[in-house]
Parts: sequence; structure tokens; C-alpha cells
Amino acid sequence: MKIGKSEWPLKERYETNKGMGTQSGDEKEKREAGWSGREARGRALGMMRSRNMEQDGRNNILSKALAAALALALAGCAAVPGAQPVPPGSPEAQRVRTALAAWPKAAGGAALRRPFHTELDAAGARITAEGMLAYYGPRDFQITAMAEGGALLFDGRANWAGVRVLRQTPEIAPGIVEALLEDLERAFDPPEDLQGLKAGDEKMVLARHRGDDREYTWIFDRGDGRLREATVTQGLDMLHVTYRGYSARGWPEELQVTHWTRGYEASFSFTEGSAQVEAGK
Repeated sequence: MKIGKSEWPLKERYETNKGMGTQSGDEKEKREAGWSGREARGRALGMMRSRNMEQDGRNNILSKALAAALALALAGCAAVPGAQPVPPGSPEAQRVRTALAAWPKAAGGAALRRPFHTELDAAGARITAEGMLAYYGPRDFQITAMAEGGALLFDGRANWAGVRVLRQTPEIAPGIVEALLEDLERAFDPPEDLQGLKAGDEKMVLARHRGDDREYTWIFDRGDGRLREATVTQGLDMLHVTYRGYSARGWPEELQVTHWTRGYEASFSFTEGSAQVEAGK
């Protein structure tokens, strides 16, 4: 096989013209076997593409995080346009108090046990599971999720000492379950009072900083006073929770928890639970 100089890479033509002269048999075999400069560059490009593909999962998460942060920031600016302060004794404020008073509460060391279905999208893997929430309070609960075949996916505990991952499958990236536990603490914990509540045409908004140096924003329905959304921000880090539907008891039936800066999105669909007496953990 004869290759014209016009087809050679520039560097090879230069080195040949420098005085390499006739090529040895070994060099000719390499060239004829496909080791031309052009094919070598093709191999290098292929390796680069392979490395780039390995980055796709991480880049996808980063893109989702940035897109979510931008979308939520823009949404937050116009969440309740024209909102005006709501007097503490107004019917709007009373509806919010009534709705929040109906949220799940455990008493006497009993846990409210609520079965759930969950879909977890973390680090490019989508996992479907069933589980049980043993709820003692907003920052005191245990949550366990199992795969369809009965294999444990994760088991986590939150209480006064913080959050603790008891067990988890290697299929879930490190740090995801811990982030989920921390975010559920915030999702389960509504505002302690309504100071600063404002109302627009259809929604009401309450924003404040808490002791963890994060800004919390809660969006309520003006008609029934129920909590519809919560956003927790700290710099570019943003957690967004959507509360979809309420049971006859006034408990949230579905949570959509989105926290792409921590690498995941999860939905929880709860069914009605009953209080069962068990020792606090």
C-alpha cells in the first residue's frame, strides 16, 4: 500500500524531509498495519470520547442542578406577585394555622407508621421501592425502603443527634441517603409561627432564616391554607419540596423532593398510617 505525501500528517512529512530517507521494513509494516499519524490521532480522539462519556453522568447531574437552581430562583421571584402582609387575626392566617395543626403528630412515644412508595433518581440511577416511615416528629423518624424482591435499599434514622445511615445498598451513591434524611427533616418541619406571612391573589408566602443559616420559603394555598411548596436555599445550594394532595386527616399524601446540588430527586407517596405504640429510638 502506497500513501502519497499529500495524505501524510504534516509532522510525518516534515520528519521525512529532514533526512529519514527510506523507511525500514519495521516502520513500513507499522504504517501498513494502520499506524499512520492520522489513525493515531483517530485513536487519541476515541480515547477522549470514551473519557468524556464517563463524565456524562456527573455532567448531567450538574446540568440538572444548575437548571433547577435557575428555574427555582426565577420562580421564587414571581412565586406570589404583589403579595401584601397578612394580619395575624385574618381569615387567611387562621386557615394556615388550622391546616398546619392537622399535620402528623406522635404522642406518648408512639410512632405514626406510614407505608409509602418511592422513586429515587440519584447519580443517573432510577430506583423504585416500597417502605415504611416510623414518624415520631419532624426531626425524629426512621425510614426504611425495600426493593420489589425484598432486598434492603436503605435504612436511616433522624433524631436529636442528627441523621444516621444505618444500612444502604451499594447501588445508591455515597452521601445520597444522608442528604435525603436531612432534606426530609426540613420537609417535615413547617414554620413555627406565621410572622411575616404575605398573601397574593391565589397563594401566600412566608420567608425567613432559621438557625442553620439557610433561607426558608413556604408557599401556602390562599383558599385552604395548606402548604404547597417549600424552598430552602444557602448560596447556590437549593432544596425544593412540593406537597401534592392531603389525606382526610390533613396529612401530606405525596412529597416531591428535589435537590440536584446534592445529586438526587425523590418522590414519596404515602398511605394512611395508624399510631402504634413502640419504644422511642
